[in-house]
Amino acid sequence: MTNKILLAIDPGASKPHAYALFKDEKLVDYGLIRNCEELNYLVMTRQPEMAVIEDQHIAKNMRAGLKLAQAAGGLAELLKYMDVRVRLIPAREWTKAFMRWRKGWPPRKAYLPAVVKITQ
Repeated sequence: MTNKILLAIDPGASKPHAYALFKDEKLVDYGLIRNCEELNYLVMTRQPEMAVIEDQHIAKNMRAGLKLAQAAGGLAELLKYMDVRVRLIPAREWTKAFMRWRKGWPPRKAYLPAVVKITQ
């Protein structure tokens, strides 16, 4: 076991932001991040090796897309300040990863860590 911990964050235009924690490619925790203190506590207690954040596609609603992109950028900078490696994952890949995981292809396999490996 390598005990690699991955923090995945789905930013919302308005708080809270959703997160999921994976340990060795298995979902171990999930919840909401309401403020910087909660993110700091999460990083300090779980010590993720890397964080992935959904990158926003701005096509239909420019104003909402801009707010989401700003939230993602703010989270990325805060995590970098806390010495956590950060990768932005395109929304299309993010959605594909979680839809496959929800459908169970293959059963009990989380695809988000596999997406991260592709983007490294």
